[in-house]
Amino acid sequence: MRKKIVLIIILLLILGGLSFYTYQHYLERRKYDITLDDKAGYGETMTVKDLVRDSLNITVLNADETVDTSQLGQTQVTVRFQQVYTKEEFSRDVTVTVSDITAPVITVLHDSEQIVKGQTIDLLPYAIVEDNLDDHIILKQEGTYDWNTAGTYPVKFVAQDASGNRSEADFTLTVVESESDLTPVYPHHPNGFDYKLIVNIHNQTVRIYRWDGSDYNDLLKIFTCSTGDSTPKRIGTWQTPVNYRWKWLFGGVYGQYATRIISTCLFHSVPYFENNKPDSLEYLEYNKLGTAASMGCVRLRVIDVKWIYDNCPIGTTVIIKDDPSDTIPVQWLEQIDVNSPNRGWDPTDPDPNNPWRKGQ
Repeated sequence: MRKKIVLIIILLLILGGLSFYTYQHYLERRKYDITLDDKAGYGETMTVKDLVRDSLNITVLNADETVDTSQLGQTQVTVRFQQVYTKEEFSRDVTVTVSDITAPVITVLHDSEQIVKGQTIDLLPYAIVEDNLDDHIILKQEGTYDWNTAGTYPVKFVAQDASGNRSEADFTLTVVESESDLTPVYPHHPNGFDYKLIVNIHNQTVRIYRWDGSDYNDLLKIFTCSTGDSTPKRIGTWQTPVNYRWKWLFGGVYGQYATRIISTCLFHSVPYFENNKPDSLEYLEYNKLGTAASMGCVRLRVIDVKWIYDNCPIGTTVIIKDDPSDTIPVQWLEQIDVNSPNRGWDPTDPDPNNPWRKGQ
């Protein structure tokens, strides 16, 4: 009798345990949960399923529905899902914050350059910057170099967009004592025309291509310029006929380091109010570089137009075109503070009297 009672108790315990387990399993199967992300990157290709960080016993019904990331700010997304076992359907709204998380892209055209001591150079044209959202990114430089002292100078190109995303790229400048210390990179053109220049009215750029031994295939650097209303009349291929240290320009103003392209179209600096007075710059015009602002010439910073004057002999080929298919955006420059006492000087002018250069 006692054995029967013990056996019954054991069976009851087993049945109770099974019932409890079955009930717990039933409850577990009825459970569901979903954890959603509430952040997205501007311009990302994203669907609702990409918002699901974690889930329990659910199937997302609108998993392939697109999340709109084309605007910065907040967007409402409804996630519809079904409980796997009970087949009940539910929905949950989430406020997704769309922000710019993509850093600017810096493309270094050449990661190094060498010059002879005493030559002036600016490194910014050796790289370009683009951004997925901001169309007015300014490329800057960190690190210093002295073109009057031989040595190797590591510097960085840096760019930061309006959302604080930052990118960097390395560059090395080598300053040598004399021409004989230069390491040959490319052969010289047999007639001395080592460079070809292409002006694109569409994006206000001047591209410098270097002779590589067979053609002008090497894109060396890109300058930001300002063309004007009559520049399209000069579209074509030309050879420079003459240059000038200072040149009178239409409107009674003057330009430094001018090189004629064709007829009344020249490369020259931003205009000056007075001849041979590098402290009389039309600084408001300097701040228009990157836009169509001239009467038809091609305006450049002093250091850029001086490079053309120094390195491109008479007879150099210049192509002027208006090519909207060009994917390189305008390369914007830092502007002059119009309240600064130095505003009458081009900040890039290597003149030793340039106050922007004091202490450099």
